[in-house]
Amino acid sequence: MKYLNIKNTNLKPACISIGAICACEGDAEYAFKQLDIYREHGGNIIDSANVYGKWFPAGKNVCDENIGKWLKSRKCRDEFIVTTKGGHPAIDDHEQKHSRLKKSDVLSDLDESLSALDTDNIDLYYLHRDDVNIPAGEIIEYLNDFIKDGKIKYPGCSNWSPERIKEANDYAESHGLTGFVANQLLWSLAIADMNYYPVPGCKNMNDKTYSYHIETGLSAFAYASQAGGFFTKMQNTDDKPISDDMKNFYGSSENINRYERAVSLVNKLEVPLSSIIIAYLTSQPFPTSAITGTYTIEKLLDSLSAADLTLSPEHLNYLVNG
Repeated sequence: MKYLNIKNTNLKPACISIGAICACEGDAEYAFKQLDIYREHGGNIIDSANVYGKWFPAGKNVCDENIGKWLKSRKCRDEFIVTTKGGHPAIDDHEQKHSRLKKSDVLSDLDESLSALDTDNIDLYYLHRDDVNIPAGEIIEYLNDFIKDGKIKYPGCSNWSPERIKEANDYAESHGLTGFVANQLLWSLAIADMNYYPVPGCKNMNDKTYSYHIETGLSAFAYASQAGGFFTKMQNTDDKPISDDMKNFYGSSENINRYERAVSLVNKLEVPLSSIIIAYLTSQPFPTSAITGTYTIEKLLDSLSAADLTLSPEHLNYLVNG
């Protein structure tokens, strides 16, 4: 497993993060098996969110709860970088018209996650959404209050624009405060057409954001890192057919070209397609971890096959530009 050096922190996360989707519903024992396998392969970072479990029938923060139970049962809290998120709009606010990014809202989510995880602090705490009506400096101030109170170690953002990240981090630097050390966003080898994304408020990697990461060295954590299996579904025609929604989201001619180039690289390097897809992210010139969220052990192991693969700059250029 390769590990990253996150700028301005002592965090050294694995290049592949495990997503808490495995702990959100169903058999907790099976989720524990997946977490055990991830740990055995050198994994050391878990990605969760206060809101995840609330989307499922349980209706509560079951993801953080199950992760906390696993960490305690394995006595491995000190081995893991625990991340979770707060500030997501209310679960019944389907169009996400009402922000929950005031300090009191985020503190409520944070305290709930600390209790569910059964831990004293969160290693990397993300704000799940942005609210451009709140000055970025105000947000940085209360995040640093949480740091002073020992509730979090480092703050991160998820689904923020590069302009707002810069505003926040410029404020932090000019006031001697801790800024965002990580940006979590939708990113994979397949380019996402955000016009068709079903969840409002999400941000994907684009040219402007990519340039900001190159310029600053800010670390990136990529969710939907395998594009929901779009490329592997193209390769394995015996699988369930690609849905119309997925075709709308990922089915551009450019993505078809990227798929064909990825398959060419598979044949050249003699590695699985999934390894190429994940290594595209983990081989970037700035620290990048691919978040893998799977329901099955088979798919988890498939994702972990990329743990030690590094693509050259020439490979990355070929995948993107041909």
